[in-house]
Amino acid sequence: MDNNRIEAYLTTSSTGNWMFSANAYQANTFKTLDGKSYESLSPVSSQDLRQLPPNARTIAILPPAWASKSREEVVKLVGEVVHLDYTTGAIFPIKD
Repeated sequence: MDNNRIEAYLTTSSTGNWMFSANAYQANTFKTLDGKSYESLSPVSSQDLRQLPPNARTIAILPPAWASKSREEVVKLVGEVVHLDYTTGAIFPIKD
């Protein structure tokens, strides 16, 4: 495998676009002081991104036209995990 590639995980951006990010996120539930429950996301990753160059690309946003696709549809097209070239931002789906 190319030394410039890192794993990136399927997620959505704050604008609703599908994207791949080198950080994976774990959902956590918390309660506010008034007892209501909410969900927060915490980044978790098995790779130390601090080892990358300062100008490394760690996110690749998929075509905006895909925003209306379900997660299952996007996974069928490119998978849940890809290799992301941190020097160019290019993604490479991982074939089983």
